Amino acid sequence: MKKNILTIMKREVVILGILFLCINFISAFGVSSLYYPGNPLKLMPGEARNITLVLQSSETSDTTLKATVAEGSDILKIIDSSDTYIVPVQGRQTVNLQVTLPKNAKAGTVYPVKVSLSQVVKNGGMIGFATAIDQHFDVVVTKNPNVFDNLIQNNTLMYFIGGLLVVGVLTVTAIRKKKSKKIHHKKK
Repeated sequence: MKKNILTIMKREVVILGILFLCINFISAFGVSSLYYPGNPLKLMPGEARNITLVLQSSETSDTTLKATVAEGSDILKIIDSSDTYIVPVQGRQTVNLQVTLPKNAKAGTVYPVKVSLSQVVKNGGMIGFATAIDQHFDVVVTKNPNVFDNLIQNNTLMYFIGGLLVVGVLTVTAIRKKKSKKIHHKKK
């Protein structure tokens, strides 16, 4: 009986020791994009658009990631000079992509695309565990693009709204100033 309990305790200690050692291998990086399932990129036939993925790391050392187009390589390509990215500690790095639709693409066609990001492990002969994340979204062919979507994607809408606000404030200020001058002239 004592031998069984001792054996079980040894087994638990070994398992806990292995789990403790594996904690050092845990990595944490993420990827974000303007496009994701439920929010596709909408383009017209023959249109090309450059987009970015943002890599983020919460590692305690720099993280090296390799990007590959896992799906949709006929319309999606990595346009950076290298497909390997070093994400600094607690930092960010961008992956620049280009999506180009064929000129004969039919409206309503959906092209699924996927970029795989794999951690490059350099442990100098030690066993290392690598992590991988897939970022996928759809590219939808549209006949007439939604102007509002294009304005948002290019930040044009923000500049337009900001310009309208500035013009509105200046107009209200000018009207109030003009009214106050009229009131001063009437009092004299």
